[in-house]
Amino acid sequence: EQKWSQEVARINQLDSEHLRSFLFGRGRVSLEAVRAPLHDLQSGACFYCQEPLKLTSSEVDHFIPWSRHADDGLDNLVLAHRTCNNDKRDYLAATRHVEHWRDRREDKAEQLTQLASESNWDLGGDRTLGAARAAYLRLPPDARLWSRIRTLEHADKGALLVALS
Repeated sequence: EQKWSQEVARINQLDSEHLRSFLFGRGRVSLEAVRAPLHDLQSGACFYCQEPLKLTSSEVDHFIPWSRHADDGLDNLVLAHRTCNNDKRDYLAATRHVEHWRDRREDKAEQLTQLASESNWDLGGDRTLGAARAAYLRLPPDARLWSRIRTLEHADKGALLVALS
């Protein structure tokens, strides 16, 4: 895989590691290193339900699910209760969560950048935003999004367009 992707990347003037992960997938990495900093960034609250969150029982969730976009960038990582994370699974989050995610990207951009630098962690940035736009703005008309435990709701395409523009 490595030699083949290096050769194809060389011929096409592409980044070989990016091409390799695109073609053959990426393995999961431990997200433990960013759990405590995300807890601080979110003021000790679950990203989804906003209820207080104990660091020891929290889980790092991929906002854009890993099954849809293998992205461990900080922009794509949020801290959640185990129950919220397990119920959300591979669903896309509801419009209000997208708006909250967008606000976090804007309001806490400096803190996220600093956290990425201090922890030597990829920020994600425009790549993550692009994945969010691709996932949300191409939803079928009957798409349902995860809102809260055992609750799905219809996508608000207009609000999603505004939130992701």
